[in-house]
Amino acid sequence: MSEELSEQIKQIEDALDRLVTTAIFEDLRWAQQEGRARFRFTSCEELHLLSEEDELTREIVNRPLRGACGLAIRLLGQRLFDLTGSTKAMGEAIERVANRDPKSYGCRVDIISTRWEGLGSDGNRWWS
Repeated sequence: MSEELSEQIKQIEDALDRLVTTAIFEDLRWAQQEGRARFRFTSCEELHLLSEEDELTREIVNRPLRGACGLAIRLLGQRLFDLTGSTKAMGEAIERVANRDPKSYGCRVDIISTRWEGLGSDGNRWWS
């Protein structure tokens, strides 16, 4: 791996770290402010009706900061795949980013992995 590619991957991971941290704090703030549960249950029918784009649009409209973080996480995942051509490299990046805050490791993996669903190419897609 070239030094330039390594630097680009590090920059993406740094941005992912900031975005995931912001998303977690936004989830907590929203839940406390609105007196709501942090997670919302969605029916299987509703999940199948919404495309990734529709889901992101709905999230941006309802919760602009959280939605913007989700969109940025997805775009960075696509950029990482474009640079490396590898879902393995994507998984390694998630591990490094999640390990930056071991207390929220699972939440960090889930946020990134969910947003990366389906990224990649024909025989090499990210599925969590």
